[in-house]
Amino acid sequence: MRELKGIGRQAPTALLIQEALQAKPLATIAALTEATALTTPTVTQALRELEKLGIVRETTGRARGQCLPMHATWMR
Repeated sequence: MRELKGIGRQAPTALLIQEALQAKPLATIAALTEATALTTPTVTQALRELEKLGIVRETTGRARGQCLPMHATWMR
C-alpha cells in the first residue's frame, strides 16, 4: 500500500485492481473490469499506474486483448 499512496486519487482504484490480481494473477482488462465492477477506462488507467510502479506488466505486446500478470514481488 505504501507504493500506491504515491499515485494520488488513483490509489483506492489501484488497490482494488491489485486485490483482484491477487485472486487471479493473470488477467485481462476485461476480466478485471468484470471482477471489480469498474469501467474499462478506470481499470486501464489504474493498470497504467500499477505498471509505472512495476507491479504489473503487459505481456502480449498487443494494443487490444492485453494480458497483465501481477509482478511476483507483490504476491508475498
